[in-house]
Parts: sequence; structure tokens; C-alpha cells
Amino acid sequence: MKVVVLWSGGVESTSVLLWALQQPGMDVHAHFVELHNQERRHLCERRAINALRPMLQQHGEFTFGRSAVAVMDGNATAIDAELLYPIGRVVMRHLEAERVLRGWCAEDEWMRCQGAAPMRWRGPRKRFEHIANAALGEGADVIAPWLPMYAQTKAWHWATLGAMAKHTWSCRRPVGEAPCGICHSCLERAAAERGQSGLVFPAMASSPHAR
Repeated sequence: MKVVVLWSGGVESTSVLLWALQQPGMDVHAHFVELHNQERRHLCERRAINALRPMLQQHGEFTFGRSAVAVMDGNATAIDAELLYPIGRVVMRHLEAERVLRGWCAEDEWMRCQGAAPMRWRGPRKRFEHIANAALGEGADVIAPWLPMYAQTKAWHWATLGAMAKHTWSCRRPVGEAPCGICHSCLERAAAERGQSGLVFPAMASSPHAR
């Protein structure tokens, strides 16, 4: 089976890629979607990917590609997923792959905790399912399966990656190509390093990138 793993260099997507490389008979293509925005997060993610590629290749061979999308005057929000799945579909069809896999992100839930109006499809998983169906058409549950590892905490993924974990990138809104230290991903990463589980949702007002 040929699969496309949407890989950002983050803890979760790197863990999913590692899992795919360990599956017998799985032909893996890792695809990095560079989201060019005002925080220039793609530079940080690119640095992580460049460090991780040779480490992951010790676990199995995979091909690698990337796409670039410019989000003008926008910052990192849950819109990322709405871009990733359509691009993943294009890559999947181009490579004649059968599945699109990606890491899990709690950004939707974080936005909800800031008081954002709930979507008509309640909850982050339902929203991803809606996006997948819209982008992939019928059979989205087969083309973009929800793997058991998606429900695991960042601490679980961190432990799964072992020494590779420290080379991943987590910050959603870097400042000068350095982690902001206060977004939910930074706080979850710090907790994961301590072996603590659970989601952490800071107040939006505390972020230097709040709109």
C-alpha cells in the first residue's frame, strides 16, 4: 500500500511517519506543506525536517516532497487543516497513493476555548471529518483513516520518538524563528518532556500574536 504522510516536522506527524515506516509492505511518501505566513513558521519546520530525515531513514526508506502555500497577512490558525487535506489529495492522486495520513492537532479545540463561535460540526474531530469529506469526497474515512494514535497525547508521541523528539518543532507562532513558549503547543511540548499528558489551552490574550 502506498501512503502520503503530511509531515510538518512536528511531534505528532513525525510519530505517524515513524509508524508508517515500521509497517511491512507500506510504500511511504512524506510531504511537507510549507505555510508561508507572517510568523515564518515554515522555516522552523523546514529546519526540523532536515534534521529528522536522516534519522527516520534509518527506520525505513521513503520519498520526500514539498509544496508551498502563502497565507498573506494571516497567522497560524486552524485553517491549516483546510489547506492540508486538499493538497494531500492532489499529492495522493499524482503519486497514485491510496491513503493520506497526518498528525493530530488540537488547534480547533484551542480556538474554541478562546470563545470562538462553535462550528456547526462540533468538536475538532468532527471538523476534520467535514474537511476530509469536502476535500476527498466519498470514502474519506478510508482515504484519510483515523488511526488510533491520533487520540494519543503529545507525551505519548514524545515517548514513542525517543531521542528524535527533541529535533521536532511544535510552536504554532514562533517569534524570530524561536518558540514563543506560551502557545498551547509550546506548553504541551514542555509538559510532554516532563512525561505529563493532557491538553493545555492558554488564554489568547497572553499571546503576542493575538488578534
